[in-house]
Amino acid sequence: MSNRLRTLAIASAIAALIAPVVPVAHAGGIQATVEGPAKDGTYLVRTYHCGQAMPLEVTAFAEGVVKGERHTLPLELERTRDDGVYRLRQTWPSDGRWLLRLDMGHNMSVVATLAANGRVKESQMRWDCDGHQLCDQKLAAFVK
Repeated sequence: MSNRLRTLAIASAIAALIAPVVPVAHAGGIQATVEGPAKDGTYLVRTYHCGQAMPLEVTAFAEGVVKGERHTLPLELERTRDDGVYRLRQTWPSDGRWLLRLDMGHNMSVVATLAANGRVKESQMRWDCDGHQLCDQKLAAFVK
């Protein structure tokens, strides 16, 4: 076997061995986070494309359970002066358990779990759904 073929065979074998261990690098993409509430009671939504703050088309909802009844309430996002930063105010009832869902289109969503005091406890980005099913699962766990 020639040196060139041997080198190619060794490189291929090494690549096959480490490929399952090395995570796939993503060159950016769309991301969003939910933060808050701030001192004034508002929440901030930050959107990014390829790691840079960028305004994106986002629709926001409060998803909750109050006295055993499921609710979905549309929320109004206000643009701020900063690129890719939106503000939303709590317009959902203070009783019950609530999540914030951002629908970003193209089967991308963010579901932010709110603690009992309203603070964002966890923010989860999904690339395979609009977030309805994840909200249903999380809210069902609250009711148990």
